[in-house]
This record gives sequence, C-alpha cells and structure tokens, in this order.
Amino acid sequence: MNAESTPSTQLEDRAAERAEAPSAPALPQSLRTWRKVRENCEAVLAAIILALIIRHFSLEAFEIPTGSMAQGLHGIHVDAECPNCGTEHALGLDIDNETNRVQRRNFRRGYFFDGACGECGTEFEQAIDDDTGKGPPALVDCPRCSRLRPPADNRGFRPSAEMMCIATTCTACGYRFTQGFEPRDCLGGHRILVNKFIYQLREPRRWEVIVFKFNRQRNYIKRLIGLPGEEIQVVDGDIHIDGTIERKPDSVQDELWFPVYDSGVPSKGYVRTPLWHAGPGWRKEDAGGGYRFDASGAPAALAYAGGISNDYPYNSAKYSELGGAGADYVRDVRILANFTVERGAGTIEFDIANGTDHYRCVVPTGDTEDGPARFELERRAGGGSRGSERSIATLLEFDGAAVPTGIATEFDYYLADRRLVLRRDGVLLAELPFDAALAAEPWNRQGTSVQIIARGTTGDLARVRLFRDIHYTSAGTSYKHAVREPFSIPDDGYFAMGDNSPYSQDSRVWGALHRQNLLGRALSIFWPALPHRWDVGFIR
Repeated sequence: MNAESTPSTQLEDRAAERAEAPSAPALPQSLRTWRKVRENCEAVLAAIILALIIRHFSLEAFEIPTGSMAQGLHGIHVDAECPNCGTEHALGLDIDNETNRVQRRNFRRGYFFDGACGECGTEFEQAIDDDTGKGPPALVDCPRCSRLRPPADNRGFRPSAEMMCIATTCTACGYRFTQGFEPRDCLGGHRILVNKFIYQLREPRRWEVIVFKFNRQRNYIKRLIGLPGEEIQVVDGDIHIDGTIERKPDSVQDELWFPVYDSGVPSKGYVRTPLWHAGPGWRKEDAGGGYRFDASGAPAALAYAGGISNDYPYNSAKYSELGGAGADYVRDVRILANFTVERGAGTIEFDIANGTDHYRCVVPTGDTEDGPARFELERRAGGGSRGSERSIATLLEFDGAAVPTGIATEFDYYLADRRLVLRRDGVLLAELPFDAALAAEPWNRQGTSVQIIARGTTGDLARVRLFRDIHYTSAGTSYKHAVREPFSIPDDGYFAMGDNSPYSQDSRVWGALHRQNLLGRALSIFWPALPHRWDVGFIR
C-alpha cells in the first residue's frame, strides 16, 4: 500500500473492487415465493404449537351448557325483560344431556300479541299458547287492568309454528309475567377460560370454582366445598365441616348474594299488591322508590310481605332430570337501606326474623351523643302473636353506628352462615359469629320475614334492597350424599356443588370426585363480549 494513501482512499479502492466483482445471480421468482410461503407456514406452525402447549398446560376455553352455576354463569338460555320495570333476566332452557341442544319438545304453536288493550289503551306484548289450534283468542291479559280484556286491534297477533311460554317473577319489582320465545331467541352459554396450571403449583382451595371430568365424557363446573379427609353435611341450607358451620369469606359472600327486591327500579305500577306493607307512620312516596316515615309518636314499621325462597328465575323452565327438587325457604337475608334522618333522638331497627326468632340491629339516630348500637335476639313463644311470651337478649353492643341528622347514610345489615354483620357506607362496624350453641340450634322452617322499624324519629328511606344468601337444599329424590347425615370425603377426593342448588347435579348425587379428574380453576368469562351483551369478568 502506498505510504501516502489515506483511510478514505482505501475505502474508495475497496468499493471499486466490489463493484468490479461479478454479482451473484438473482433467485428465480418461484424460489423467492416458496421462501415467503415457507416462512409464513413456519410462523403459523409455531403459533399453533404454542397455542396447543398453552391449551394443554396453562389455559383452555370451555362453554357452559347448563345452569348449575346460575345466576353467575349462564348455560343455554333466553333473555326476558320485565314488562313492569325493564329488568332483564336469563331463563335457562331444558337441554339434552348428550347433545347439549335445546329440547324441541317444549316448543308448540302459538301467537305473539303486540298491541293495545281495548279498555285502557295500554300497549304491551304477550305470548299465547295455541296447541289446540283454536286461533287467536278473543281476550288478552292486560297488565294494567290485571284482567282479560278485548284487544284494541285484532291485527296485533302474529302466529308462530314454534314457540315456548315461560312464566317467571322479576327479582327487582316482584312482577309475575309470562314471555314467549322462538328457537331463534335461544342464546349460548358463557364461554370461560380455565387455568389448568394452578393446581400443579398448589392444592385446590375451598369455595373456588373448578372444572372437572366426572364420567370421563363431560366437563362439569361447580364450586369446591369439601376437601380431602373432611366430613361434610348440608344443615338448614348451610355447610357444616366436621360438625362445625363453615362460613364463606367476605369476597365469596359478596358474589353469592342473590337479589330479591329493589325499590329503586322505576316501574309502571303493574304490581297490584305492594311487596312492602307500610304500617302507620310510613308513607310511600309518589315519585321514585322511597318512603317517608314519622315515628315521633308511636313506633312505625315497614314490613316485607313477599316470600323469600331459594328459587331462581333461571329455573323457570324447570329442569326435569333431577326429580323436581323445588324451592326451599331461606333464612339468610341482607338489607341495604339508604336513610336520611331529619329530627328526633330515636332508633332505626333492622329486623330479620327466622320463624319466631328475631335477629335485630338497633341503631341510634339524631345529633345527641353517639350512643351504642346493638345486636339483639328476640324470641317469641306461641307462634309470635302479640299476646305470646317473648324474651330479648343483647348479643353485642358497639359504638360508631349512630345516624346523624340530615346526612344520607347507607346501612348494610345481614344474617348469613350464623353470623350478624353491620356496615355503614361500606365500612364494617360490627360482626358477631354465633357461638357453638346458638349456631347449632335447628331452624323451625317457618320462613323468613324482614322489617324496618323507626322509633322516636322522622325522615326518609330513599331506597331499600333485599338479597338472600345461597341456600344449599337437601330436597330432591336424587340427592343422597351429605344431605341427611355427614359424608366422609376420601383422602384423594373433593366435594363439589353448584351455586344453583335446587337444580344442580353435583356431589350430592355422585359423591366425591377424584383428584385426577380436576382440569383446573375457572378464571374468567371472555364471551359474550358484545356492546349489548358484555358479560366479561373474573369468576369468584
């Protein structure tokens, strides 16, 4: 190399040499195309292999065909809208266990009426069976008139070769209605993701929702209730493990509350008999779902007159394969009430009565000194009549619950799993698990009633909502394990039950399931994820 050359001239010389060198021949078009196809195929194959690995070891999608975990998880169903308040309800359908298809035998001929009442002019929709082939009826059942009336126009009838009528009760306003459906209205069940890897890292835990195979042909989804080596029994709707009541954690309890009534939903006034009986001193507000109370003189009581059972709207089409378990009374109830006290140093009392046993929460009101609130148990002999003997025992006293004047306050009081709980504006104020003697007392099964009693105070009840706890039933001809006596779970077994207890085929029928049959823990709902049907969320 010349001593006078510089790095720049060296680079230029090398570039010139490369330019003078013969270039490599261009690849044929067919070979270039093949390389692109091969690269794409390799990418797709790698994605498929990765998906299969994830599916086998980590996550897998399942579709729920039945309603054993209703109302939280839906199987094949139809959506019904309450004509009175517009609340939507999922109604489960009877399906074939082999094909997971809707039983077509339940569909028949009929008519859909979409018109107006000839007497009051109310417009409404109605479904009418016509299995006898008599044609459109001369009268329709007007929800406003609450009786049969001639339609304003006979052209409102549309014939249907296949329809099914389902009667149900709205859980928001208590209105009883019948709605018709055609096969095209049927909707598929929720699609969920199952974590298949978690039980390789740890053991399953009580109250988790699990997916498993029992007969090696079908997948089941239930809630895990009993663990290996335990003795389990259903007693008065609650779970007892090794002879002691098993209370649900708060996170699980919050998921399992089922709505019974909500005074805050707007309604058209189709419910003729009010579900709340307003005694002297209570007055229903014309607008909204609130009440006005004046108990400055005598005590004033607002009592819920509807029944509280473990029936679900989802079961309105009534499954038949379990022998008709039916509904049962529920003793665990929750009251959510929004109060504003105007004046008076008195009390607000929330009363949940299991037969003749009244579990009461007494809360002081007014701007006086913050006196103690209390949980008390009142017991009445002789069926609870006014002349019967009664005894009242204070179970717990606590501070911090007094209702100040002029401030809207939400109270959350409930009885569940033999435990009393009170929250105010979402803050826990007191809880009282029953002692062993009180928790073990049998229930007389006379039903459950609810009252709100005001004493020495006036104000407004803006909204009141009722919920009931899950009630594990022991009724039904197929249930034989853990419903009449304790059931011993094997050391390699688990006991699983559905949230839709009256119509769930589970360990009460089969007994324990084996550890090797577990597929994983239900993680989340990922479908439907549509703007008008957004059910995506985690499963708890």
